[in-house]
Amino acid sequence: MANFKNSGQYGTYGFSLDQGLQALDRTHAAAGNLSSGNADTDAMKYATGLANSTYGSYLSGLAPYLGANSSAVQGAAGVQTGLGTGLNQSYQGQGGLGYQTQVGIGNANAAADLANQQANQNIWNGIMSVGKLAAGAL
Repeated sequence: MANFKNSGQYGTYGFSLDQGLQALDRTHAAAGNLSSGNADTDAMKYATGLANSTYGSYLSGLAPYLGANSSAVQGAAGVQTGLGTGLNQSYQGQGGLGYQTQVGIGNANAAADLANQQANQNIWNGIMSVGKLAAGAL
């Protein structure tokens, strides 16, 4: 209500209220029933109707600003969602690269161990061949 009272529409409301009530007073005075309950009822109906329509117009004037705020919040939420998705993809990519690196290191270590075993087997096969030749010569 404080914002409404400080708005230009409240000034228009005050002027319209004063003018309307004076017109009702003049009408009831001319009819000779200014002191009747009908004059008070008419004044209350007029003031209430004017207040409702003026305040309703004031609220309607605020609607675009409320919509803009909602759009801004939705836009900010979209940006945050995009950032979260990007970070998720980045972390998944980093995890995938880390996994591939460790698998590569494991495969290289296994190949090196197998190469050593193959070299040992070759040495033993060579020794056994020499032994067979020596035994065959005896």
